[in-house]
Amino acid sequence: MYFAYKYARKKYKERQQAKEAKPLELHSSEAGPSAQQEIVANHEAENAAPLDGHATDIGKDNVAIQSAEPNKTPNADPIEKKRRMKYRLKILFGLVAPFTLQSLDTTIIASALPFIAQDFGKCGRDCFVSWLTQATDQVKQLNWIISAFNLTSAAFLPFWAQIADIFGRFATILITIVVILIGSAICTGTPTSNFPVLLLGRGIQGVGAAGVMICVRIILADRVSLADYSFNWTLFSLISAVAFSIGPVIGGYLTQASWRWCFAINLPVAIIAIILVLILLRNDLMGPQPLPEIEGRDASSRHGRFFLRLTTIDYGGQLLFLWGLGLLILALTWGGGSYPWDSVNVLAPLVIGTVLTIIWVTYEFAMAPGRVMARVFPFQRAMIPWELLAQRDVCILFFTSFASGMAMYAVLYFMDLYFALVKGNTASEGGKALLFFLPGLGGTFAP
Repeated sequence: MYFAYKYARKKYKERQQAKEAKPLELHSSEAGPSAQQEIVANHEAENAAPLDGHATDIGKDNVAIQSAEPNKTPNADPIEKKRRMKYRLKILFGLVAPFTLQSLDTTIIASALPFIAQDFGKCGRDCFVSWLTQATDQVKQLNWIISAFNLTSAAFLPFWAQIADIFGRFATILITIVVILIGSAICTGTPTSNFPVLLLGRGIQGVGAAGVMICVRIILADRVSLADYSFNWTLFSLISAVAFSIGPVIGGYLTQASWRWCFAINLPVAIIAIILVLILLRNDLMGPQPLPEIEGRDASSRHGRFFLRLTTIDYGGQLLFLWGLGLLILALTWGGGSYPWDSVNVLAPLVIGTVLTIIWVTYEFAMAPGRVMARVFPFQRAMIPWELLAQRDVCILFFTSFASGMAMYAVLYFMDLYFALVKGNTASEGGKALLFFLPGLGGTFAP
């Protein structure tokens, strides 16, 4: 993904330079040699002059890369350098706890999955049934423990991106951390006789994890240049790699005491994350963004402004995305495990999910300014603008993220199941054994 990102940025810069060069060449061709030299000199001076700031809007999810940083010269102001470093450190220490929480939440239960399924198994340990039947029930439940989290964590990414623009970064990231806290508390206290409650908690955790992930990326991109954003995200990619690596190991040792600790450990981490965000980031994060859709509409009261901003959410696109992606994941979860691939239970959600996904793409196309759905819902903003989806470089990044994530998580969870169910290792032994595979996974599927 890193190389794909670098390639996309290179192509983008080449196109920008070509666009800037065209008017210069056209104008200079009409002037004499001395005039051409003067124009080139003026153009170079303009490029060398410091900029007050610019904002590059990257798509509807509004991961805005807003640069308030001037282009620095070798003799940059030391005060400005100090300010930039202070802001970077506050962002780093303020976001490291919620980002680590989200990363750990993704992998910490990998080593505990067989033991969670064993406790929640329909047959139980004392039932006189065959080992094969019991193992089959456990594997079916393992799919749901994983899928409940992955479904919501993928489906709610665009939703939180819009919320971060509508209500500001600070309020959004606090809400997402609280959502993870609630989901973790539900999973921790779920009785072993009520498996659906565990899935509910996992789904809520996924909703919060999606919000934390998108908020961190938005905040890292705010008020910095593209170069600074690349550096900041590299730091957090390293944090993510460490958390992904030690997550199964920590989960394995916690499972030795009780698998509930894999969820209970999130509670103090979430509280620490809330405190750090409140102390370090409250006055540095961007607030609600200007929304042209609500300009000129009556918003005299605070509640009026709140509900007015709610009307800008792309409800149609959000619902189509949630249902389409949800049915696709449901079909892939059931296929080959709970039901045969050629059964109606798998084919129906697979076909309906595919159709809804195609409708969602068409709907986002129609939500572009000037098109039919944009005229029907003039106050709503598309969850992902069509100009973003139409870019080839962005589509390449989407594909590489999808493919690498699918391969990495499949291998990660498969190896843990292999160590526990086939090799018969304990949770801690399985977590340690997975460490030998993580360098290859990290090098091949680096975020």
